[in-house]
Amino acid sequence: GETVVSEKGIGMLIPVFSIVFLVLANRAIKKDEDLVKSVDRLR
Repeated sequence: GETVVSEKGIGMLIPVFSIVFLVLANRAIKKDEDLVKSVDRLR
């Protein structure tokens, strides 16, 4: 029975982790874009 409970718990956590990962990825992408823009300005 414990395995079924853990599988349900993981199923509930996967969407949360995916959302957090997407938010962090979007922030990292924005930072990279800002860095590229700042480098282009220096040129």
